[in-house]
Amino acid sequence: MLADALDSHRMFAIGLMREGEMSYPVGCAGFIRACVARPDGTSHLMLQGMRRVNFGEWREGKPYPLARIQVLQSQMPKPAVGENLRGEFQSLSRQLPDGNKEMRLQLETLLEKAADLNQFSDLAASALVNDAAIRQHMLEELVVENRLAILAACLTRMITPE
Repeated sequence: MLADALDSHRMFAIGLMREGEMSYPVGCAGFIRACVARPDGTSHLMLQGMRRVNFGEWREGKPYPLARIQVLQSQMPKPAVGENLRGEFQSLSRQLPDGNKEMRLQLETLLEKAADLNQFSDLAASALVNDAAIRQHMLEELVVENRLAILAACLTRMITPE
């Protein structure tokens, strides 16, 4: 699959595998920014996620399975709501314990540099959320405001552990 992608459009879709099925129904189509082959046949990739996709019908391909995909669109919050959410994350960032200084810096940098809250939510989930099930839940959530609520809950647990 990697060789085919590199020889053509440099894109492929990936999803989190789940037992008994090919993957969860929502994954990500990404662009291969860099690829370094290793002597053991594996490769190191830098894959830039481009779009959320829904995996539809799976069919056998050779030598890997293929799926029909549908691009999914995120629903952005209204500008005023977006600014309030950005302020909430700045506040949460300042409340992170001193032991999470690196995470605080990451969060502040992402808030400052992300083009919008959709991009911020995706980058923050990737960088700050370790639980694959929560990241998958965020990937499946198309309403950005809801996705940010999940992220805020994760950060709040870091601030005030149960």
